[in-house]
Formats: sequence, C-alpha cells, structure tokens
Amino acid sequence: MNYALKCTVVFLLFSIMSFSCFSADIQIAGMIIDQTISRVGRVFYEDLSSDMEIPEAIVSVVINERPDPFLGNIISIEVDENVVYEDRIGSKILGLDEKVQAAKSVIQSVFQQKIEMQKQLERK
Repeated sequence: MNYALKCTVVFLLFSIMSFSCFSADIQIAGMIIDQTISRVGRVFYEDLSSDMEIPEAIVSVVINERPDPFLGNIISIEVDENVVYEDRIGSKILGLDEKVQAAKSVIQSVFQQKIEMQKQLERK
C-alpha cells in the first residue's frame, strides 16, 4: 500500500471511531411511545397523550399494555424507564376517562419531581 492510501484508511477509521463516541451521547428527549395492543389501549394512549407536554428533564414516556387472562389487560406507564402507573382496563371504553385522568395526575407529579431534581442539580 502506498503512503497516501494508508493515511486515507487511518483517517477514515479515526473518523468512524470518533463519530461513534459522540453519537453515544445523543438522546432524543420528549418521546411518548405507544406499546398498546388493543383498541381500548389505543384509546387510552390517545386520550393520555393528546395534550401532554413533556418537560426537557424527561427522556421518554412509554405506555405499555399486556394481556391478563383473568383481569382483562394491564396498562402501565413508564417515565424514564421507571414504572409510575399501573391499572387494569377492560374490553370496553366505559370508565376509561377516569383512569386516564388518574394517570395524568400521577405523570404530572412525576414530571414536577423530575423538574425539581433538575433544578437542584443545576444549582450545584
């Protein structure tokens, strides 16, 4: 191999390695992820996320749904990989609005806690 080709290969390898180091620090904040599996779960997700504003301190909100043969389906909500809400939903939309409101109030209090923690960290 000639000298110019060796330099080009080394430069390309160095560029790839440095890019992969920087790309590991990139995060997309403020995502609401729908992992529901039923029609009622989808309605729950749409009602919950319709007017939700996620603060910068939060990376993601994930709405999960899993089947339970005895209880219908279980909805759980994760904020930054921590489960903060879990409840049973049936196969009908009746009573879903109260569950959405309860989930919203829990999520808002978690958001407030995260914002306060972020402010305390910024002061130090």
